[in-house]
Amino acid sequence: MWLERRLLWIIVTPRMHGIHHSIHRKETDSNRSSGLTLLDWAHGTLTLDVPQEALTIGVPAYRSDRDLGLPTQLLFVIAVHSPTPLMALPRRTQTAAHRKPARDR
Repeated sequence: MWLERRLLWIIVTPRMHGIHHSIHRKETDSNRSSGLTLLDWAHGTLTLDVPQEALTIGVPAYRSDRDLGLPTQLLFVIAVHSPTPLMALPRRTQTAAHRKPARDR
């Protein structure tokens, strides 16, 4: 703990980063720096007063066992990283300007 107290003046420690991933909005909106704590100090977003035991990490909308299960997580990753949405795309309709003249069809 003494080492972390010295480091947090310069770099983001794992505990500081964990606070950023809290389910509480005030904590989520803090500790946004990814390496150096300078920006958090400058913008007043540094939060250090959250005891580790009181910290709940996660996304409030996804807290049930079903949401956190492997099948749901895999589907989520596939959906997010898919080049096209997994649901059916609406058909594009051609506007009059894009239609070919009747003789070219």
